[in-house]
Amino acid sequence: MSGDGTASGPFLQPVEFMKMRAQRLRWPQNPPDGGTVAESTTTAVLPPHGKFDPFPLAAGLRLRDVVHAIQRHDDGARTLWLYSLTTPAWSATTFRDGEDEHQVRQYGGRRLWPDFERTLAWWHEAGEPGIERLGLTVTPDGWQAWLDDPAQLI
Repeated sequence: MSGDGTASGPFLQPVEFMKMRAQRLRWPQNPPDGGTVAESTTTAVLPPHGKFDPFPLAAGLRLRDVVHAIQRHDDGARTLWLYSLTTPAWSATTFRDGEDEHQVRQYGGRRLWPDFERTLAWWHEAGEPGIERLGLTVTPDGWQAWLDDPAQLI
């Protein structure tokens, strides 16, 4: 920490904290009447999404104001839910083992799936960085995530 209230450093190890009630997420509701759900497909491969895997942290740092969660189905399928914390928008992509194309459904003013695909491409191009290559700088005015060096913003 510096005298101007700035702190910066790498993430050292994965940790988890219990959330306060005010931090708990509210899941998106069905689209309001008149809303349109856009449907498409993707060939993206979902990286491991366990709570201590590096991709969910990297995606969370890069996709500002977007929550992502995995819903596991009884048949082995997994749905990746993305939803915006700032505008009514969500995306649900269902991945099934052995299939090359996966169904994408989106709703709202922000198309979250293309944002996610850009984040996935960035992660691959950066060499699939682990937690130890990611860092955070916090100032009185906000925060910035970085890769390898505070000058290399995510």
